[in-house]
Amino acid sequence: MSDAPDPQLLRWFAESRAALDDAQFMERVAGRLRPPRGPRLGPAAARSIAAAMLSGIATGIAAPLRLRRAGLLALVAAAVTLCTGLLSL
Repeated sequence: MSDAPDPQLLRWFAESRAALDDAQFMERVAGRLRPPRGPRLGPAAARSIAAAMLSGIATGIAAPLRLRRAGLLALVAAAVTLCTGLLSL
């Protein structure tokens, strides 16, 4: 293998080192960096977020009720909540 530089390779290297900071290039880069105008969340996204929240809340409420003594636990929790509310008045 020769140590002499390849003229074609040198030409490609010189072409690839062209200046990138011309006005058109900077405008294209800046255009891609700007956030899109308009609403970020459309109605479909808002519905999906609301559905996910409601599903999580429903799962959080329903999961403990599947336990063996969940009804008793719910009754005690309701009583404690009611007593705390009445005592805080």
